[in-house]
Amino acid sequence: MGRNFRSVTLATVVVFWLAWLAQLISTPLLLAGAAAWQREWDKTLAVASQEGKVVVMGPPGEISRKAFSEAFQKAFPKITVEYSGGWGPAHVPKLVESRKAGRSIADVYISGPQPGLQSLKDTGFFQPLEQALILPEIKKPDNWWRGKLDFIDKEEKYYLAFWAFPVEPFMYNTEKVKVEEIKSWWDLVNPRFKGKIGMYDPLIPGSMVPKLNHFFHEPMLGERYIQALLSPDFGAVSTRDDRQLAEWVGRGTYLIGIGASWLTAAPLTKVLPLQVFPSDKLKEGTLMTSGFGNVALLTGAPNLNAAKVYINWLLSREGQTEVTRITENPSGRVDVSQELVPDLLRRRGQTQYFMEYYEKVTAGRVKALAVANKVMGR
Repeated sequence: MGRNFRSVTLATVVVFWLAWLAQLISTPLLLAGAAAWQREWDKTLAVASQEGKVVVMGPPGEISRKAFSEAFQKAFPKITVEYSGGWGPAHVPKLVESRKAGRSIADVYISGPQPGLQSLKDTGFFQPLEQALILPEIKKPDNWWRGKLDFIDKEEKYYLAFWAFPVEPFMYNTEKVKVEEIKSWWDLVNPRFKGKIGMYDPLIPGSMVPKLNHFFHEPMLGERYIQALLSPDFGAVSTRDDRQLAEWVGRGTYLIGIGASWLTAAPLTKVLPLQVFPSDKLKEGTLMTSGFGNVALLTGAPNLNAAKVYINWLLSREGQTEVTRITENPSGRVDVSQELVPDLLRRRGQTQYFMEYYEKVTAGRVKALAVANKVMGR
């Protein structure tokens, strides 16, 4: 009994001293690691302040300008943001022409999956992003909703999504349509809605194209569903005017509106019986998108250090909180409160989502559009 006690005591002492020794060895290493990133950050910030500016090509609109320009400017007043807002396709020619002339005119690109992936990434305009990431909090997998940095390119190193949110399925007239009567996307092509559905033009770049991609790849929908929805005999009407589509539905001209922007429609809900259909009520769910929330570091960035500071701020908890507060789009970071986001844009575990924004998936848009063009005779 005494021998066993002495044996246990000795083992306990050995374990204690080994743990203490491990801590003694690891502590300097941890401190060295912390000091390394801090030194890199301080050096980068110092050079960035000398550069004095960062040129950002980003989404259009005043809200985007406030989120991607003014918010950073407040945090780093020594670095001026030269912000150029516009739709992705509008930025591409400027970048291409400047490159032909031997110049690099921008540092950071923020936009949707396309045309960034095909027109810029595939032609060498993006450089690997992880080399620009300095702050440890950004590289910590647990801080991101997918448990990793959410790269959307097939190489997983160039184009990073910092937003991820469900796309509203469609809008409906709350006085003429009851939620209970629609349980599947197939219910929209019933005779009840013949000639009563409006949609954003499905044959041009815009909100309907990702939806067509969802329909095409969803086993319960597929090509047959696109044919049924877009068939001339079914009588769905299209427009290229967001507000017109929302008003059509709110005034009862059409009962369902597919593809209208909720940002456009939301103010009308105060005066018209208009609402977004809840995605968790649809058997096939809805699609998940990154919207305009994708960032890349451009090759030949003339203000490389300022660009690094900008990207680290954008992906930090502080930056994502500010951007989310202004835009109301949900951050891909799990430590940024979804309370800042409208209920319909919050990610829900019980809803089926089609992850539409990855390069391998967006490539399917071509096939979906081919079906739509054939059905509509264009």
